[in-house]
Amino acid sequence: MKDWLIRAIKTFVQATVAYFVANIAMIANHVVNWDFTDWKGWLLPILVGALSAGISAVWNIILEALNKTKIEGK
Repeated sequence: MKDWLIRAIKTFVQATVAYFVANIAMIANHVVNWDFTDWKGWLLPILVGALSAGISAVWNIILEALNKTKIEGK
């Protein structure tokens, strides 16, 4: 598996878990009251993790390309 993909997956997991931990009270309220109509309570953590993973993937692809160019240039 490509290095940038592994890093993107790890970043997704880290960002999603961090968001859930930071908002545990809000999430617990949705679970206890069975109020899943508010999409921010369950979808936003996934979107935050996906955005972070996307940024990480693009950054690591750029760095991989730059390092490859640097190594081939020597």
